[in-house]
Amino acid sequence: MNIPLSCRVGLGLVFLTFILVLLGVFHLYTPSVLMIVWLVWLAASPVGLFQVRREPFFTESFPHGDPSWNPLFLRICLGVTLLMYLIFTMTPETRHDPYDYHLTIPALYLAHQSIVEIPWHVFSYMPKNCEILYGLALGVGNDSLTKLFHFLFGCLSVLSVASFMKRTADHEASMLAGLLVVTLPVFGFLATLSYIDLGRAFWELSALYMLAHAWHETPDKTRRYSFLLSALFAGMALGTKYVSFLVFFPPYLLLAALTLWKRIVDRRLCLTLFGTLCILAPLSPWLIYNAVWTGNPVYPLLSSLFGMNIPPAQAAYDFIRGHAPQMETFTWPAFPGYILSRINGLLLDGNALFLIGLIALATTPWWRRQSIGRSLPAFARRGFVFYIVASTILFLAGSDNMDGRFFVSTLMLLAAPVVFFLYAVSSTIHQTSPWGRYVIPGFALVLFANSATYRFNQMKALDESPMPILTDSQRDQWLSRRFRYYEATQWANHNLPADATVLGMGYPLRLKFIAKIKYGYIPFLHDLNSETSLEDLAKRLYQNDVLYIVKPFITLDPPFDLSLLNPDYMKSIYSYRGIEIFKLRLPDRYESE
Repeated sequence: MNIPLSCRVGLGLVFLTFILVLLGVFHLYTPSVLMIVWLVWLAASPVGLFQVRREPFFTESFPHGDPSWNPLFLRICLGVTLLMYLIFTMTPETRHDPYDYHLTIPALYLAHQSIVEIPWHVFSYMPKNCEILYGLALGVGNDSLTKLFHFLFGCLSVLSVASFMKRTADHEASMLAGLLVVTLPVFGFLATLSYIDLGRAFWELSALYMLAHAWHETPDKTRRYSFLLSALFAGMALGTKYVSFLVFFPPYLLLAALTLWKRIVDRRLCLTLFGTLCILAPLSPWLIYNAVWTGNPVYPLLSSLFGMNIPPAQAAYDFIRGHAPQMETFTWPAFPGYILSRINGLLLDGNALFLIGLIALATTPWWRRQSIGRSLPAFARRGFVFYIVASTILFLAGSDNMDGRFFVSTLMLLAAPVVFFLYAVSSTIHQTSPWGRYVIPGFALVLFANSATYRFNQMKALDESPMPILTDSQRDQWLSRRFRYYEATQWANHNLPADATVLGMGYPLRLKFIAKIKYGYIPFLHDLNSETSLEDLAKRLYQNDVLYIVKPFITLDPPFDLSLLNPDYMKSIYSYRGIEIFKLRLPDRYESE
C-alpha cells in the first residue's frame, strides 16, 4: 500500500501510544519499562519505514516547468528555520501551561506508575494521547526531550504538507509549501515548547491526507485501507485535545461521509462500523476513565448531562467555559466585531498566511486558468477548500486562544493554495518583466525574516534561553532565575522524603515541574468554612498525606487563611528569598489515629 512517509511514522506513533496507555492501565508505567519500549520502538521503526513509492496523485505533469529562480534558496531558508527551532528545543521549558498540566500530569502518572485520577486538576480529565508520549520522554530524560517530541510532530506536519504538494505538483512546490508552514509564527512558538497543538495538527493533517488518498486510489481495497487509516488518525486527533471536536471533526466527518458514498463501491456499512471503531479506539481509554471517575465520559464538557458523580471543581470548569463566547456575542451588532477581533488577533501574531491564504482561495478560478492549478486533484481542490472554509468559520466563532494554536492545522493547509497562487503570480509577471523570477524568493525572504523576528520577540517576552542548556547545573541556574519557587523545589527534592507532598508547589504535589494554582481545587479542602477549627484543618491535611506547606500560601476556595496554622501546627524548615517551607505538626493523639 502506497502510504506517505509521514503517515507511516504516524502509524508507528499510534501503536506506541496504544502501548503506553496499556502500560498505564496495568501499572507498568515506570521509567525502566518505558526505556525498553523506547529502544524497541526506535529499533523497529526503520523496518518498512522508507519503502514508499513516490507516485503522484495525478498523472498530468505540473505545468509550471523549470523555475526561473534558484530553488536552493528555499532549501536554505527551510533548513535554517528548522535548525533554529531545534536549537531552541534544547533549553528548559519556561511556559506555565506545560508545567501546569502537559508535563505535571504525565509526571504524576510516572510517580504512580499508572494512569491515575487527579481530582484537583480539571485538565486531567481531558484526552491525553500527547501527554502519554511526554511521559515516555520524561521517563528517560527531561523536559527538553518533551520539547523535542513536540518539534518532531511539527516536522511531521511540515512533511505531510510538503509530501502532498510533491505528489500533486513538484519538488520545488513542496519546498515552498514547507517553508510557508515553518515560517508561521505560531508554528515557531509551538515547535519549541511542550504544548500538544502540533501533535493534534499532525493527526488532523494525516487524517485529511489519507482521506485524499482514499479518494484518488484506484484499487478499491487500497481505498478501504486508506479510509480506515484516516479514521484512526482522526481518532488520535480527538484523543489529543477536545478542541478537535469543535474545529476539525465536523467538516472532516462530512468529507469522510462523501468519500465513503462517492468513491467506495461495496462494504460501506462494514466500513462505517470499522471506521467508527477506528475513531473511538484512540479516544475510548480517556472516555472510559472519565466514566469511571466522574460518571461523565466527556467531563468537563456537558457536565450536567451525565450523572452527578462529578468532582466539585466547578470553579475550574467555569474558568474554561468563561473563554467560550457568550450568547450575546452572536447578535448582529456584536458578532461582526467579534469575528474581526479574532482575525485581528491572528494577524497581530504575525500569521499573515491566513490573509494570503484567503486571497489565494478567492482567486482560485484565476490561477487555475493560468494552468498552474490544473494538477490539483478535484477532491483536494473542492474538499479541502470546504474543510478550510468550514474550520475557519468554526474557529472564528469558537473560543479561546486567538493566537492561532487551535487553528494551526488549517493555517498549514492554507500553504497549498498559496503555493499555486504564488506560482501563478510569478509566471504572469515573468511574461512581461524579468522581476517575475524574484517573486517567490523575495516572498520566502520576507516570511523568513518575519518568523525570525517574531521568535526573537517571543523569546524576550518569555525569558527563554537563546542557546542550548543541557547540563543539570546550567538548567538549575537558568530556571532559578525564571521561577521563584525553583530553589525551594530543588531543596525539597534533595532533603524531603521521596513520597513527600508540599501543598502549594503547584498542586498538592512535590515534583520538579512547577505549576501555579490555575485551574483546580484541593478536593479534601473544598468544604472549609469559617467554623472549621485549626485542628480540623491540620488533621485533614495530615490524613491526606500533606505533611509540608509552602509560603507564600495558596488561596483556597472557599477562602481560608493558612497562616493561622503557624506557629502551633507548622514549623519552618526552609527559608530562601521570601519562600518558606513548613512541616506540619499534629498533637500525638491525631498522629496515632
